[in-house]
Amino acid sequence: MSDIHSKFLKMEVSENLFSLKSSNGTYFWDLVRREVFAIVNSKNSHEKSNNFEKKTLLTNIGGYFKDLIKEVLNYISMQYIIRKKPYYIFTSFQRSIKNGRLYDNIIDDLIDLVKDDALCVEYENKNEISKYQLILGGKTKVPPVYVYTSKNVDNIDEINSIISTKIYHHFDLNINFSKTILECLQTFNSTESFYIKLFKKHAPKKIICTDNGSLKGLFSAARKNDIEIAEIQHGASPGSILWTYDKSLDYQNDGVYMPTTFMTFSKYWSKTIDYPSKEKIEIGNNNFFQPQIKGKNGICFISNNQFHDDFIRLAIELEEIDYEQHIFYKLHPQQFEKKELIMNQLPKNSKIKIVANELSLTKLFEECSYFIAVRSSLIYTALQAGKNILIYKKYNYDWDKILLKSSITFLTAHEINYAINNTMNNKNTSLEENVYFKKLDSSKFLKFLNR
Repeated sequence: MSDIHSKFLKMEVSENLFSLKSSNGTYFWDLVRREVFAIVNSKNSHEKSNNFEKKTLLTNIGGYFKDLIKEVLNYISMQYIIRKKPYYIFTSFQRSIKNGRLYDNIIDDLIDLVKDDALCVEYENKNEISKYQLILGGKTKVPPVYVYTSKNVDNIDEINSIISTKIYHHFDLNINFSKTILECLQTFNSTESFYIKLFKKHAPKKIICTDNGSLKGLFSAARKNDIEIAEIQHGASPGSILWTYDKSLDYQNDGVYMPTTFMTFSKYWSKTIDYPSKEKIEIGNNNFFQPQIKGKNGICFISNNQFHDDFIRLAIELEEIDYEQHIFYKLHPQQFEKKELIMNQLPKNSKIKIVANELSLTKLFEECSYFIAVRSSLIYTALQAGKNILIYKKYNYDWDKILLKSSITFLTAHEINYAINNTMNNKNTSLEENVYFKKLDSSKFLKFLNR
């Protein structure tokens, strides 16, 4: 559990990384820092990776044709938005399930408040996007900006040299970040160019989004056109690199690409997250809000792609220790389509229940009193529900210290079993309700839209 997070923040300030520009004058560090951090956090010393080969005209001819198609598709999307002239543009990532339909548990409740005046850019649920309706002007969501990839971005080698040298100096890691840098700059350039062109034809009153790290170009275009943009908190992790910056940076700094407003789940997150937006507003979220629920003695593993192999092994080993325990294995949304394959990993007579999205959180909390995980937004919902938390030690939690204070750590199935039967004494934790998540305050959101 090395203190990588604080070292990273100190590095980017001491080395003045936010002040560095590419050859075309783009401040590049804020565009790549999230992905660079993720690579650094997962690498061993002196492991090289992430290299790329520059494309030649011959090898990239297919890329040029693909970019021509992308240009046409982006033009169709832009013309659709211009014709619709929405007051508000939302971005959406529909990957949760509600009432049998894909659903964005952050954005969709907000869209419902102003849907007649809103247009939505959908990043996940492609079934909501109709190319025919985009052309005909009917009702549909709009695809995200198609990123142009055929042109090599200038100055990649120089930018990589700067970043690689700093990372080696501070972390003793020898990594080539060229591919990541190229992808980040291509995404930024394509996105910024699209929205700058759009805003010349139609400027919405407000833009409301959740950011997966790819919307810096939208933030930049909005700032250049004085358009207010609100980013909605979509995860629960104190110190997440996506939202954590040194306190010396502010919204006016040219080297950071920020929304004007950051909307949070509660006052706890507004105080905890160091995100240099112009303002923070606590609007809450009905899908994450959770009263305390007294549960049965079930045990729930919260899985993800990175730790699935470890967790499914631990779940099987735990069942072998005590076959009478009720064990649930909650899949991450990225694993839903792998459910059948994961079920086939279980022993023939196993009673472990693999759960995708067929059980609501309320039902899961009613069945289980013990939740086993690494970092996860669901963990904070479980804490608010008064659950016992067990955290896998095989991870870096230096920016999630509250998890360590509110949980028991483990490495083996025997340690899980011992904690549940002895250390935790089968009791729900006693925590103040509503610390992490408040109910949605629609009046605050509407006040922001109408000001």
